[in-house]
Amino acid sequence: PSRRFSPLTPETRQLAEFHSGPVVGLDVSPTDHFAASAGADGTVRCWDYVDKKPLYSRTFAQACTLLAWAPVAICPQARTVLVGFADGVVRVLYRGASDWKTRQTFKPHNDAVLSASYSKDGRTLATGGKDHLIFLLAPVDARSTREYSPLGFVRLDAPVRSLAWRADAQALLFACDGEGGIVGEVDLASASAMTPEA
Repeated sequence: PSRRFSPLTPETRQLAEFHSGPVVGLDVSPTDHFAASAGADGTVRCWDYVDKKPLYSRTFAQACTLLAWAPVAICPQARTVLVGFADGVVRVLYRGASDWKTRQTFKPHNDAVLSASYSKDGRTLATGGKDHLIFLLAPVDARSTREYSPLGFVRLDAPVRSLAWRADAQALLFACDGEGGIVGEVDLASASAMTPEA
């Protein structure tokens, strides 16, 4: 018989307890031993998972809904995270020495941001929302003062729960809520797949 995974088994151990509610996002730096977590309590925390100690946190008025560490193609120093919020806002945060610094704030969605994914080459960011939309944006290098710029959006029939890029970054897979679950693909090579952002 198979054993059900439980956080209370001898094979697991608790590393930390940081949030006063559910942890909605967790990711690790692609280059070192730092991790970031986002909570439904509106906090974004940075911690050293090797030394098992919290470093700092920042609290926002809205509940966080996701967190993703930006790839080194976007931030060669691996200090940038993307955080989605319940009000449709996305914040790009930079891991400073003692706090999170806001690099950019934008609002692509009219409801909670449920998913986000950078293309492998770092040229496109896709965000998916409870509002049934996928937004595509061109990210900028973390050292730049330019902002993420909108490329367009795709309207679907259900909230966008998960996003994954095809290796060549020419198509985006999506999973939506709905009866029976929906998995589909947006072919970005097709100009008709996307509505340009005005």
